[in-house]
Amino acid sequence: MTGHHALFKDLSAIVGPKYVSDDDFVLFAYSMAMDPLPPKIQGIVVRPGSVEDVVEIAKLANVTHTPLMPSGGRASIYGMSPGAAGRAIVVDMKRMDKIISIDESNICVTAQAGISTCELNQRLNERGWGVHTAYQPYYPDTLGGILSGCTGGGGGMRMSDPPGWNVNGYINSIKVVLGNGDILQTSACANFGRGVAYAHEPGGPCTTPLFVGDAGAFGIKVEATLRMFKIRPEQPKREAEPAYFETEEDAFACYKEGVLYDPTPSEQWSLVTPYSARTAMMVEEKWLMVNAWQGFDKGDHESKRRWWHEIVKKHNGVISDNPTMKFVAEGLASGRPYQELGVFGTGGRYVMIEAVAPFGECQACLNTLRHETRTRLEKGGVVSRMSECMLSLGAQQVCSVFFWYDDSNPVESKVAIDTFREVFEAVASKGWTPDVTHGYAAKMMSKYWKPSYVNYMRATKKALDPNNIMNPGVWGEVI
Repeated sequence: MTGHHALFKDLSAIVGPKYVSDDDFVLFAYSMAMDPLPPKIQGIVVRPGSVEDVVEIAKLANVTHTPLMPSGGRASIYGMSPGAAGRAIVVDMKRMDKIISIDESNICVTAQAGISTCELNQRLNERGWGVHTAYQPYYPDTLGGILSGCTGGGGGMRMSDPPGWNVNGYINSIKVVLGNGDILQTSACANFGRGVAYAHEPGGPCTTPLFVGDAGAFGIKVEATLRMFKIRPEQPKREAEPAYFETEEDAFACYKEGVLYDPTPSEQWSLVTPYSARTAMMVEEKWLMVNAWQGFDKGDHESKRRWWHEIVKKHNGVISDNPTMKFVAEGLASGRPYQELGVFGTGGRYVMIEAVAPFGECQACLNTLRHETRTRLEKGGVVSRMSECMLSLGAQQVCSVFFWYDDSNPVESKVAIDTFREVFEAVASKGWTPDVTHGYAAKMMSKYWKPSYVNYMRATKKALDPNNIMNPGVWGEVI
């Protein structure tokens, strides 16, 4: 680099020169995530250490009309925001990684947005508590990142059971720095009386969800207060079992019945296609289903096991004793493969395409993903190992396709990127949404917003960020 960024001195004065860099190798490191898309190199990286630092950075960016790009663990599988090449300020929040308070009397924890979900959960576990946001990706994700980019604000272990994927009701309040440097504490109760963020709604309009899944485009999250839950030491260990089905009809019939009940006997349902069972897991080419559950006590736990065996038998399935499938089931029960995303990386460079569909359309969504992905890979001459599966979120389902490719081969890389983009477009055009709200997925999804929703989003963005400096372009040309 021949010269410093125009705001290098000003940013150094705010956070100290140690925490500012516009070196080429630093910018390159912050230009990509886990996705296959080309890097997006910005202008400068700054690492604030306090809320006051973020306020001053936002004020400076607002006056100079310089785009801000909040950064957490950069574990995105859907691409980075566009920013502004050579000019935007990447705001790395990972220095702000402290737990501010563990309020056991009000069963809530307040932490800075840069803390990893792993550290937050482990620190709480040591005191016999847990939170529902900490599940996947467990190690790289930051609290602010998972609130900004994950539908519903994160994922809990109990995917099929409330709160499941949508943990919104467990997010009491979020502290956000807006585009003009103002600090907004969401939740009416946090702005009333003693200012205790004991819930996200009582006392006025519910503002917290506005900043959940906003991709950092409405403001920079600096703190969050979450509802905790108590861990019972005597509670049976979470368990999972696999089952096989000969036909697609039987597999989906069992799957669809299994998530109907309230309270649900299951915490997670996973359905894997025969193609994936053979090529990715090296087992029999049949429909595979894995159910995970945890009882309140031993009796409840065994009752749920009996129910699982009964429903499998009812739909002509067979509980599997295959060691490989038992290993897969154990991974679902513990969450290990999903927490350690590197597990997927051991197969080489991979692409992950996920879409959320309503309950009644889950079969069509999964089959569309399978067909569209395979067709494009075969047309491009790429022979890939694929994994095709579906995970229950209760009233909605997330349908996934993974495929691996040789990223040292330019032809395969181009086919992979084109397939990634085209398949997302195909599922979005049918009304199925990505399971996250940032990167390429957000840009593509916004093309299908209804006009009234576009007007609402534009008005909201304008009110919170008049100069459009917070992650501009994340929703493409719509906003």
